[in-house]
Amino acid sequence: MAERKTITIIVAEDDDDVRVFYTELFLPFFLPEARVRSCPNGRDALKKIQEEDANLLLTDFLMPIMDGLELAREAKKINPGLKVLMVSGTPPSTSQAQEAGVDVVLVKPAKNLAGEIKKMLDLCPV
Repeated sequence: MAERKTITIIVAEDDDDVRVFYTELFLPFFLPEARVRSCPNGRDALKKIQEEDANLLLTDFLMPIMDGLELAREAKKINPGLKVLMVSGTPPSTSQAQEAGVDVVLVKPAKNLAGEIKKMLDLCPV
């Protein structure tokens, strides 16, 4: 039986409480086998994407230094197969998100976050 590649998720979220929720509670419970990397802004997340073979980018839209759209655009240049899930209280327009390479946009509070992540990871080559 082939061994599965480790799932790596990069979380870009400027709100400390939300970032801690994603990285220390929600994702470890929902996907205990995943490696989760946490970043407070888009620039730091982009550095992580350059360093790691990530499967999923979970990002906010409005962040300091580099917003979620710019992050998605630049991340897809580095890793075209990266799935991008944007969760935001103030989401971008559908056309802006699509143009930047965002696969799914959810509005906070995201009621089906676990289902969307599962669906997206099932589409990832792991």
